[in-house]
Amino acid sequence: MLEEAPARRMVAGVQMTTTGETAEAAEPLTCTADLPRSRISPYCARCLTRAALRAWRIRPEAIETAELLISELVTNAVKGSGAGPRDGRVVLSLRYSGGELTAGVSDPARVPPAVQDPGTEAEGGRGLMLVQALSKEWGYYLLPADGKVVYFVLAAEPVREPVRDPGAAARRAA
Repeated sequence: MLEEAPARRMVAGVQMTTTGETAEAAEPLTCTADLPRSRISPYCARCLTRAALRAWRIRPEAIETAELLISELVTNAVKGSGAGPRDGRVVLSLRYSGGELTAGVSDPARVPPAVQDPGTEAEGGRGLMLVQALSKEWGYYLLPADGKVVYFVLAAEPVREPVRDPGAAARRAA
């Protein structure tokens, strides 16, 4: 059997590479994207995640949770990564198999992530608390050369009926 070549397309100005078509596929579905160390990276990561998970026909509530958690991890990676062997870039990786989505964000920093207790007046510092509360599991591992990957696992069942895009009618009318 011939192996399917990965598909590449641009989403939010970032090249996304995916394998597989829908959540009913026998093989794991994957998506990766190399993001710049920039304040727009969390937005790009949310767009990429939404595009991949919609294409894979994942339930909308799982997509929303994944977008939120990925945005938190990418924000931490952008804020915490300095110049390193990969020029301060962060890599988003998505893998769907067996009703579970595993999402990882790598950056060149080797500092382990830590859940904070920011206090009631703080404007930030709650990202990993959200990841811990909303995912089945989360953690990190150090990469062999430099950097780390922070990941989480979510239950993410596929949609059994056709996905409806609420904005499609408005776009067609315009």
